[in-house]
Amino acid sequence: MLSSELIGLRARDGITLWRAPLASSLATHSGGVLYVTTDADVDAVRLLDGRVLWQARVKGGPVLTAPVVDGHAVYIASGNGSVVALRKDTGALLWTSFPGPFPSDQVWYIPLAVAAGYLYARTSGLIVGSTQVIPGGVVGLNPIDGTSEGYALRLPPYAEVPYPTLVGGLYAGVLLPGIPPGATPPEPLPTILAYRLLGRDSQLLWRVPVQANAFAVSSMTRDAQALYLAAAPQGMIWAFRLADGTVLWRQRALATLSTGIVVDSGRLFETTPSEVDPCRPSSVHQPFVIRALSSEDGSIAWIRTLGSTL
Repeated sequence: MLSSELIGLRARDGITLWRAPLASSLATHSGGVLYVTTDADVDAVRLLDGRVLWQARVKGGPVLTAPVVDGHAVYIASGNGSVVALRKDTGALLWTSFPGPFPSDQVWYIPLAVAAGYLYARTSGLIVGSTQVIPGGVVGLNPIDGTSEGYALRLPPYAEVPYPTLVGGLYAGVLLPGIPPGATPPEPLPTILAYRLLGRDSQLLWRVPVQANAFAVSSMTRDAQALYLAAAPQGMIWAFRLADGTVLWRQRALATLSTGIVVDSGRLFETTPSEVDPCRPSSVHQPFVIRALSSEDGSIAWIRTLGSTL
């Protein structure tokens, strides 16, 4: 039987510092606290020792993505199509908002970041039949009460940016061109792009075409210098310079489809979840592996195998 836990590792060498009995792969840290989503709960965990400071149950769950945190609140996307804000210090509910024209669990609004007085949330939109009823893009919310301020960026019809990142008003991701349901034109190439979000408007900074039709994103992260992308099925990690989209480096990923990445303190941390080994009995699981790369050049700093569970 598999057991799940959250493990705190030292960034410079991967040494285990603490363990907490929480099952999650979605987390955000801020001010020495890790905010973790577990099904329909949000947990605040102290980074120093793994102590759970508070736990909040979110109505309308499950919680879909890692939280967004600012100076006073924790913002999360709920499975019923709402955005929920919790007090950062206690987890108490501040507000619940349905940003779209009508509440629906068929369209999600996923918080990205707070910048320039807006809580920005992405949506892939809503398609009914062959008509796109709600366009994809980025909407702005008032972080105080969750009221919608309208679109800051509208994507082309049927297009999607499945794993965007937003820091300091700079929005970047892979644009997958849209094809209306039932249409069979040649599949267009995806594009890596960056926008500057300016309140209710946006400015395109750069775009770089991807020279491959079979291209998907399993994870994306960024720091002040670069955008890092784990691409499938190529099984590669790419680093693009944020200023102009120039490729800085690339590194073979640990896995082709399920690699997760996050960047912090000059390291890019890459993880692959434990999974059934197809060459061994189904009860035997491959171990969970985490690898630290230099964010500057992609060189390997250290690798940890956290063991397998029967």
